[in-house]
Amino acid sequence: MEIAELLEKGKELSQLEDLKSHAKEISIFLKDASKIVNRDTDILSEKETIEELEKYYRILVSKEKAVNESLYENKKDLVKKAKSLLNESNIKKATDAMNAIFNEFKEMGRCTKEQDDELWSEMKTIRDDFAKKRQAYFDDVKKANEKARLIKEDLVNKAKDLSLSANFKEAGNQMNALMDSWKEAGFAGKENDDTLWNEFNTARQEFYRRRKEYLDSMQDTFASRARQKEELIKKARIILANSEFTNEEINSIKSLREEWKNIGFAGKEVDDQLYNHFNDIINKYFQCMKSYR
Repeated sequence: MEIAELLEKGKELSQLEDLKSHAKEISIFLKDASKIVNRDTDILSEKETIEELEKYYRILVSKEKAVNESLYENKKDLVKKAKSLLNESNIKKATDAMNAIFNEFKEMGRCTKEQDDELWSEMKTIRDDFAKKRQAYFDDVKKANEKARLIKEDLVNKAKDLSLSANFKEAGNQMNALMDSWKEAGFAGKENDDTLWNEFNTARQEFYRRRKEYLDSMQDTFASRARQKEELIKKARIILANSEFTNEEINSIKSLREEWKNIGFAGKEVDDQLYNHFNDIINKYFQCMKSYR
């Protein structure tokens, strides 16, 4: 490049605000200009040209130095931020932040070789330490998932056994306890958790279906028993109304008691009420019989 052309390039480059996008041009200019600015000459016109070239040379050197210093400080700040992530407990959040910092670090451009080597060495050490911490975290997660998997497999087997139980009250309590244990077991890993839950929940729903079937049938049975007991109450009222106290009548009222016992439970909502009514009639009959005799 001729000196006049070099001078024009120096003037143009020295007026730039953004040196980063012209880094290659500036590097070439400084390299070529450095060969000239120290040249000795007695020719006045050439000497003046060299002095002007030196002016642009020093402006660009000064600007480049300022840019390097600013870039160095910014990169140091990124290194500091990366180091702070070693104490972040949320690994996913820290991983995203670390990747963003590293990409920004690479895109910032280069300082001096010494500065870049220093900062890259620090950044690499931090990334290596973070990678170890991240791996340890996922190793722990894997162990926890495996532990949860074994617990949940056991709960699935227990739920399947309970789903066949005929002791609905006790099995219902145990099924609730299994559900509490399931919640406490933790995550079993995405490849296992949904499958295990489907098996576990299927067993639970089968138990509740059978229990509902049983309770529905018991409601029909209770209703039938309640009707039978109401009939016995009617018979007891007729006997009380007659109150002849013959042996046949006394045996009849006693047999009503036996029939009552044989009918069985009519459901908690009505059984006590029916019994109290029936028992009052029977007691009244025997009280009347005692007075009669």
